[in-house]
Amino acid sequence: MQRAYLTQTFSEHPATHAVVVFPHFDEETQSQLETLRRNYDPLAWRIAAHIEIIAPTTQSEAQLRHLLDRVAEHAAAFPLVLHRAVAVQPPAPRLAEVWLIPETGNADLLQLHDQVLLDTGTRSLFDPRYYPHVTIAAHEDIAHCSRIAQQVNANSRRFTGLVTALDVVTLRPHWVDRTATLGLSAPTEPIILVEPADLTPVTPPHWHIPQPPPLPRTLPASSRS
Repeated sequence: MQRAYLTQTFSEHPATHAVVVFPHFDEETQSQLETLRRNYDPLAWRIAAHIEIIAPTTQSEAQLRHLLDRVAEHAAAFPLVLHRAVAVQPPAPRLAEVWLIPETGNADLLQLHDQVLLDTGTRSLFDPRYYPHVTIAAHEDIAHCSRIAQQVNANSRRFTGLVTALDVVTLRPHWVDRTATLGLSAPTEPIILVEPADLTPVTPPHWHIPQPPPLPRTLPASSRS
C-alpha cells in the first residue's frame, strides 16, 4: 500500500478511503503471512495483509461503493501467488519497505486497478504509480529491508490464494476500518491453482535472420566483349 496513513494529516482529510483486496488464503498460509508481517511490519496490527487497488482518496464511502458495484459485477475472481520479495525505498520521509510481488495474478490486479480508476474517476492523494504488492516489512534502513527480502527469498515460500472481492476501507488516525465488501463475479470455469514447475529465467534465443545472396555484378557496357 502507499502507506500514506503513516503520515496522513487527518485534520485535513478526516474521511479518507481506499480500495483494497484482502486475498483469501487457507488458514495455515494466512497464519504464516501474518506472522511474517507482525515480525517486521509496524502496521501489521492495523490492517491485515492486503493489496491496494486505489490509494487513499477523499471520495466518500457511498460514492466509492456505488461506483465499485459495476466493477465487481463484471470482474471475475482470480488466483494469486505471492513469491518474490523485493526491498523498496520510497521517497522520504517514508520508511523503506519489503514487498511480496505477485507471481500469478499480477496482470489481473493491473486490469482491476485500471478498471476501478476508469469507472470511478478516482484521483489518488498520493503517488499515482501502481505496483501490485503486499507489504511485509518497513524499516528506516534500506539495507535492513534488503536482508529481510533475502531471507524470505531463501525460504522459497509461496503464498497461494484467491482474490474474490473488492473492499473499501476507511483510514482512521489509529486504525483502518473495513467498511464495505463487494464480491467479484464467479469465473466461468473453475479456478485451478498450478504451481510453476521451473522458475529459472529463460534467456531469449538469438534469432539469426538469413540475408539474401548478393546480386551478380553487371559489367559496364563499354567493358563487354
